[in-house]
Parts: sequence; structure tokens; C-alpha cells
Amino acid sequence: ANQVRIMLSRTRGVELLSIMKADTYSNLLAIVDDYHFLHGCDDDFSAQEESITSMLRGEIGQLMETRALRLSDEASSLPPTHFILLTSLSFVSIVAYVTSSLKVVDDLMH
Repeated sequence: ANQVRIMLSRTRGVELLSIMKADTYSNLLAIVDDYHFLHGCDDDFSAQEESITSMLRGEIGQLMETRALRLSDEASSLPPTHFILLTSLSFVSIVAYVTSSLKVVDDLMH
């Protein structure tokens, strides 16, 4: 819930600061690891509990990786095609301005 709240109401910078201070996913992973260490060292841990613990570790790892990819994509610059498009549109605008200016200058001369 905290991750969704930050994504919807805060900036990427605030999200990065909250990750540096206290990462929710790292805290969840630490809780799972502590539980496994405390209860899994004895032989009372069933195969189902072992499977669930392993699955939780994998899911939390995937969440952390997905978040890192999302933050990386948000921070990346524009792709080169955007610059080509902007350059082309700027060139067309300049040509249109010069063409219309020449017509006005020609009309003023006559």
C-alpha cells in the first residue's frame, strides 16, 4: 500500500529517498528471512512452509527488480527518434517562416 501511495502522490525523487531510508520490500524480505531462520532451523518446517518461504523470496525479488526497471525507465532520456522528429519539425517551421517573410518583403518592395 505504501508503494502505491508513493507512486500516485509523490515524485520519483521522493520515492528514491524513501527507498534509501527504509525500503519496504527489503523489510519484507528481512521478515521472511528472520521467520525462516527462527522457525526453519528446527525440523518443524514442513515442505509446504519451505515452498511458501521460497516463493515469497522470489516474488519479493521480482518486485524489487520490476521497481528498479520502472525507476530506470522513468529516469532515462528521450530516445533518438524524438530528437529527429523535433529537428525535422523545427526545420519545417523555419522554412515556412522564411518563405512567408520573403512574400511579405516582396509585397513591400512593389
